[in-house]
Amino acid sequence: MAAQGVTYAAESAMAEGGFANSEAIKIPFPPECAEVVISPVRTCGRLFGCDQSVWQVEEKLRDAGFGDQVDETVAKLNATAEEAAKQAVDM
Repeated sequence: MAAQGVTYAAESAMAEGGFANSEAIKIPFPPECAEVVISPVRTCGRLFGCDQSVWQVEEKLRDAGFGDQVDETVAKLNATAEEAAKQAVDM
């Protein structure tokens, strides 16, 4: 019974859009990107009490005209996860 559940979950995830269209498993804009983007202003943030979260960095990138690149990054991450899920079924 557990094996059937795992197989079903993996098959659902590996379908096209399986990750991207599921709020439960969708991979968002990577938090590590926020660290790279905000690290030069970290001192400023400490001095002035600024707090930039991942969504703010994503929003700033979109405002600066990089929305397509943000979308492409998220799409590639989720497509890669779908491909990896195909290997889970074989396990």
